[in-house]
Formats: sequence, structure tokens, C-alpha cells
Amino acid sequence: VNLHLNIRWMLVEGDYKAIESQNDTAKDWRLMNFWMQNRSFPSPQAALQDFIKRPESWIRQPFRRTLLDEREMANPYIPNARTFNVNEQGMLKEDVPTDGGVFPGNVINKHVRYRNWSFDVSVLRDSGLRFFNITYKSRLMIAEAGLEDTVTMYVSDTPFMQRMLSLESMYGVGAMWSELSPGIDCPVDAVYLSVPMVPQPYTGPKTILRGICLYESHAQNYEGASRRFFTFSNPDSVVHGAPGYTTAEREPSLYVVGITALFNYQYSFVNIFSPAGIVSMYVLPTGYVHVEKVSTQQLPDERFGLISKVWGLQFMLHTHNYLFYLDLDVLDERNVAEEVEISGVGERSAEEDRDLKDSGFGISMNRRTLQYELDQEEFRGGDKVGEDVKTLPRLRRYRICKGKAIDKHCLEVINTAALPSMFSEETTRSYAWVRKGIWISRYHEHERSGSSIYNGVDLTDPVVDFTKFTSNNESMIDEDLVVWANVGFCHIPSNEDFPHTSTHYSTFSVVVKPFNFFDATP
Repeated sequence: VNLHLNIRWMLVEGDYKAIESQNDTAKDWRLMNFWMQNRSFPSPQAALQDFIKRPESWIRQPFRRTLLDEREMANPYIPNARTFNVNEQGMLKEDVPTDGGVFPGNVINKHVRYRNWSFDVSVLRDSGLRFFNITYKSRLMIAEAGLEDTVTMYVSDTPFMQRMLSLESMYGVGAMWSELSPGIDCPVDAVYLSVPMVPQPYTGPKTILRGICLYESHAQNYEGASRRFFTFSNPDSVVHGAPGYTTAEREPSLYVVGITALFNYQYSFVNIFSPAGIVSMYVLPTGYVHVEKVSTQQLPDERFGLISKVWGLQFMLHTHNYLFYLDLDVLDERNVAEEVEISGVGERSAEEDRDLKDSGFGISMNRRTLQYELDQEEFRGGDKVGEDVKTLPRLRRYRICKGKAIDKHCLEVINTAALPSMFSEETTRSYAWVRKGIWISRYHEHERSGSSIYNGVDLTDPVVDFTKFTSNNESMIDEDLVVWANVGFCHIPSNEDFPHTSTHYSTFSVVVKPFNFFDATP
């Protein structure tokens, strides 16, 4: 039964403005009315009683197909989405055959099993593709992972453009989830999963027939594992080259793909589960660049983008940021956070001389456990505008680990496209997460984890201040920890962006890899 609800609440005491508060005490609120199928009820219980007494007055609204039958019949070579059946327990069952196709696994109730991997996958209305309970060789690695937020920020010399931004996720990344095209977005013989979705209460439910695809691939540019052993070659089996040339072993990776179309942008989400126990989450954007007409009186000024003489348009400079949510449970929920810093040779202050030990060889490593949330510091020497500090070249990595020993089991989070914050704190109040590449905080079940879904209409006084996730400086020793990875890039436009921008081969990703998680290569 699919329910479309409109529920109104009010404070027991106080005026209307108090509804905008963040009062989460249940006893301070009462239910005013309960709307369902354009009818008002004093409570959900009253609606249920009416449904029992007068079932004929209720309209059934089954999930609708989004593709017409004519389109289905137009190409008989495109496989249908998996069909649902009911198992002995009355649960929906979606079986994927293992013979044929490019997915030697199975899917039951959106629970995926593929070789050593096991996880649940879904599409959330606000944030899109989401993974739960990711295990590798029956070892728990990630409790929950997926996109949480996305924002596009523009710049120009006009007041309007100086404030122009697109908090796309406030409209719902999942609400704008799109149909995948077999043979274009995924292989024709991939497994396609249907996605039930209620994008808006007034539109009702629908089914995105091919909302997720799964397939196996050896693609070398995306974690396709390849091992070459020159020493152990068999001269009798050499076909090319001299004896002892090489032998190799290759294992495929699992791809899980989905697409959302957010107005003038399309984001492809490519998630790769490699045989080495690595999870890579890519976002591949394409779209139409924002343009403004250039007047004949306007002086050429490319500070805010490209002024195209060919088209008489200015293509606007802008940045894209994507916030990924990673609830890492290394074997269980009781973990610690670790920062690893690699330092090279360079000029440094006397204070840094005291803090860091030089190996004498130009590079050294320092590990430390983050006791509290604020122990994770900003990169020194360049994050802030106008800052000119000569310091050591350095690289920092962050891990979530089980145990306190030096050989503890860890999962390392690598942000492959960290973008330094280039906007002021005043400008980024409602999406403060863009200020750092990696955030680590304590997990709280009822904490509002996103920002733009609440803050899209209140940029100066946001409902959710992301900085408060860590500013309370909670302990992070033997706790359930969350990593937030801010992946971003700056789009410097060119003539090739007109009429359509393609950055589809860009690699903006966050990678979770095992570190001492296994005794040897899994």
C-alpha cells in the first residue's frame, strides 16, 4: 500500500514563528490534522479505521511504469527489468539468473551478492544511490555510504551572479532519478533493477524501470585488477616476446551505476567494487554551461569565465562540490580515527621543527590517533585566501581503524578530487561542508546529516550548520564514526562547452580501501 501523506504539526504553546525552531521534544508538539488522498483526518488511527470500514472509498495507486509499451516493443533486444515475485515469507523477491549476461551474482530484495561482496542498494528520494551493510569476505566494512549533498557555485561581477548557486539536492537527487539506456549507460546485457519512487506527494508513486544497473567489467581505468609476474613465467606457454616475457592474472570488478538529471546537469554515479576489497564511488557530470549574453559596450573581461567572440556569450566560471557520506564500521561500530601525514623536504618554521621529525631522506611519515573531533586540522599553508606561508610539502590521509595497536585493522578514505574552499564563510553558511576535503565526526542516529535539503531557501541563517557536527568536539575513541568526503572541481569554461559540456571522463571520486584489514592481498 503506497501512502501519500501531508501531516501538519504545531507547538502546544507558542506562536506560528516557533514552528521554525529546532525543538525536537515530542511532548511539546501535537498533531493538528492528517491529510491523505485529499481527505482530512484528526489522526492516522482515524484514517486507518475509515480504510477498514469503507475500503471502497479509497483509491489504490500502484506504482506506474515510466516507459510506454510501444517503447518496450521498439527494441526487442533490450532486456526487461527484473520481475518481482513473492517468496514463502510473503516478501518481494527479485531473482537474477547467474547464467548468461555480465553479472554472475544474484539480487534478492535489493540485496546484492557478487563474488566476495555483499551489500544492500537503494535510491533515496533526497540523496540518490545508497549502499548499506557492505561486507567483503563476510567482514563488515561500511554500514552506509552514498552521496549526501551537492552544490554548484557561480561567480560574476553582477550582484545576481555573485549570489547565484544551485543547491541541486534540495530538489531531490533521487526525485530526479533517470532511466538508464541499455547499450549507452550500461551494457545491453547488464542486470537492470527497477526503482520505486515518490518524487513529490502531488505526483504520486512511479517506477523507474531501469533505475540501477549492475555488470561485471575488466575495465583497466576503473580498478580492474591486473597482476603481471615476470619471474614465474612459463616459457612453454609464451606466445609473444622472448621466453619469460610475462604471465598475468586478471579479475573483474562489479559496477553499480545510476543517473540523475538535475535541471541542466546530469550526474552519473559509477560505483566500483574491486576484487582487491576496494570501493570506489565516482561522480561523472555532464550538462549545459551557464551563459550570459555579452553586450557590445561590455569590455572584454575574462575574470569570471570565457567571453566567446564566436557566440557573443560569456561562459560562467563555477565550481561543483559533492559530499559523500561514509559510515565506516571496521568489523564493528567501536572504532578510532587516524591521521597519517607524509612530509617532504622544504622550508619550515621553528614550531614545525619541534613537531615533525625529518627522516634525513626527504620524506617521512607520522601517524596519530585523533582523540577528539577538532583534532583534525586544516591543511596549513594555502587553504585561506591571501595566506602565504612557506611550509613543508605534505600529504594527509585519514583512516578509520579497529583497535589501538600499531597493526590495527583500518579502512583508508582517499579523496581523489579535494577542492580548496575559494568562497567566504559568509557565502557558504548553508553548505559549510565545502570548506574542507575530509570531515570526521561521531555518528548520531537522529542527526540531520545533510544541509541543502533544509537550507536551500535560507542561505544566510541555515537550519543545519554543518560545522556544528564537529565543533562540539566529542570524543572519537572507540566510537561509531562517520567520514564526510567533499569531492569537487572548478570548471573553467571554453568554446568546447557550447552547446554541451562533457566532463564524462573526469575522475571525481572517493575511494575506500583496506589498510592492514587483511593479512595479505585478498
